[in-house]
Amino acid sequence: MPNWFDPPRVIIAAPVPLHDNLPNSSAYGIFDEQSVVKSKQLAQSFRSLAEMYRCDFADCGSVTTTTPEECVHLTAEAHDAIAKLLRDKIIDK
Repeated sequence: MPNWFDPPRVIIAAPVPLHDNLPNSSAYGIFDEQSVVKSKQLAQSFRSLAEMYRCDFADCGSVTTTTPEECVHLTAEAHDAIAKLLRDKIIDK
């Protein structure tokens, strides 16, 4: 049973980075090589924020990748991997 005086738990989830194949994909032009670099830096930035605000942290890029064809979107299997990661974070507490 939850203690109603405890603050709510928050999970900060870092997104899956763009795929390295971006220059060869249909997403090139919308995103560029610098976008790939910055997307890979998000997990550490999100982790730092989670620590600063005492939130839980989930790195979605640690369990899956975006598709190499379009480099942005996720497969059904990738969504499932993220769901399991978040489920485990929720159940763990």
